[in-house]
Amino acid sequence: MLSVEAVRILSLALKTGTSLKEVNMMRRYTDYEIISEIGIGLLASGLFTCTTLKSFTLNLPEYRSASKLAEGFSAGSSLEDLTLHKMDDQAALKICSALKELTTLKRLDLSGPGMQAEALNELAGAIRSNPLLENLRVECDADAIDDAGDFGLALSNLARLRRLQ
Repeated sequence: MLSVEAVRILSLALKTGTSLKEVNMMRRYTDYEIISEIGIGLLASGLFTCTTLKSFTLNLPEYRSASKLAEGFSAGSSLEDLTLHKMDDQAALKICSALKELTTLKRLDLSGPGMQAEALNELAGAIRSNPLLENLRVECDADAIDDAGDFGLALSNLARLRRLQ
């Protein structure tokens, strides 16, 4: 796991003008977290104020961490590619409701055990706020899609969507 001090340094670099374009904090084939809840709070404070950052990837398994990250979402972000994996339904709900602030997304990948209807309906609002969205990957239960009427309607209005998984 990254130390809090390492994340503090990364967050400071993001806030003070860097040319960093990509942050990938996902480790495949592991179940442990690469960053603590405290670390995510620190990272979020700098992450979405960085005007050069285009891509962010993280395993985000639980609601508390998702809440911390969602607090960092900003309408001034230049983020185009967001990948958040291993989210439980509550984490997905929190992230989806906050995604409305990120209006520059072109690629969104939200993978996890499977989102439920409430999170999908929140995601619908985020989709409407992101007219540039071209690629969308979401893991959800088939029944959840049937129960999430807003989600299908939002997808039908995405003229630029090229890939749905």
